Amino acid sequence: MLDKGYVQKENVKESTFYSQEIVAIARRKGNLFKMMLRREEETSLIVQSIKVWHERRAHQNVKYVMDILKRKGIKYVDDWNNYVCTGCSYGKQHRSSHPNNPKTAQQPLDLVHVDTGEMNIRSLGGSKYWLMLKDDFTHY
Repeated sequence: MLDKGYVQKENVKESTFYSQEIVAIARRKGNLFKMMLRREEETSLIVQSIKVWHERRAHQNVKYVMDILKRKGIKYVDDWNNYVCTGCSYGKQHRSSHPNNPKTAQQPLDLVHVDTGEMNIRSLGGSKYWLMLKDDFTHY
């Protein structure tokens, strides 16, 4: 706490940490100081909207979200009526795949696939990049 800029005052019975107001008090019990921290206010788990619960549950199926809330006894408002979640819509969209190429190689070296890349570690010969060639007909 001292590294964070708080000031410490201590006596035989207790140690107090503060900046502009008291942040924590540590009371001595034997050879140890027991830290007395302020309690944060409790937060409510009740959310009015099922849409918010759907997002909090990582866009889980709404039927399952409602089932979980009912089992846990958490009140909610069912405002889902034909709602379309944009996050779910984007997540379920897929790019169309590459079109199939009807051309196939009729003989070796008729069609060669090429790929290149950079290596993290140089090869024994000092090369930094790699080159892969694959013949479509022979698959080598």
